[in-house]
Amino acid sequence: MGTSLKDLDEFQQQYRKAIHQISELFIYRATRQWLQFDWIFSLTSKGREQAKILKILHGFTERIIAERKLYHERTNGQYLKNFDNNISVEEDDVKLTGTQRKQLAMLDLRIAAHREGVMTDLEIKQEVDAIMFGGHDTIASSLSFILALLAEHKDIQDRVRNEVDIVMQENENKLTMKFLHQLSYLERCIKEALRLHSAVFFISRLCGEDVKLRTY
Repeated sequence: MGTSLKDLDEFQQQYRKAIHQISELFIYRATRQWLQFDWIFSLTSKGREQAKILKILHGFTERIIAERKLYHERTNGQYLKNFDNNISVEEDDVKLTGTQRKQLAMLDLRIAAHREGVMTDLEIKQEVDAIMFGGHDTIASSLSFILALLAEHKDIQDRVRNEVDIVMQENENKLTMKFLHQLSYLERCIKEALRLHSAVFFISRLCGEDVKLRTY
C-alpha cells in the first residue's frame, strides 16, 4: 500500500492475529446454518468476538489510508499528478531499479481516483480491505499448490528451472519486469495450477435490485 510498517510492530501483530481469527470465525459461521441470520449471530459470543476483531481490521485499514493521504497532502500530490497509467515495460524497469523516482502503490491509484471524484472513501476502504485480506492468504495457498504440482511432475519442474536459468543469464542475473515477462512457460504452469486448485473457488453476491426472468 506504499506505507512502511516498521513503526507499527504491535499494531501489525494485532492485525495479523485478527486475520487468522476472522478466518476461523468465517468457517465456524458458514458451517452453522442458524448463524446466517445477522441478528442471531450478533447475540452469540462468536458474534461479539467478530465485532471486536472487525474493529481491529478496519482500524488498521483506516490508519494505512489516512497515513498515505497525509503523505500526498504533504507532497502537494505531485506524484499523483505525474502518474502515467500507460507506462511501458522499459519505463517500469527504470522505476524498479532507480532510486530517484517515486513508484505509486495500488492505494495511491485509488487516492488519485478519489481526488477526481471517481471513488468514494468507503469504496477505497472496501478495496483495501479486500486486497489486504485476500492478498496474502490466497498467494500462500496458491504457491503451496504450485510447488506441490511441480514436485509431482519432475519433467515440468526441470523445464521451469531450465527456463529461469536461461533467462537469468540473458538478463545478467538482474530481476526486472522485463525478466518476468520472459518466463512464459512458468507463467503457463502458474495459470494451470490456479485452474486445477483455485484459491477462491466461489463468489457470493446479493442482488441490489430485483432481476426479471421472463415473467418472474
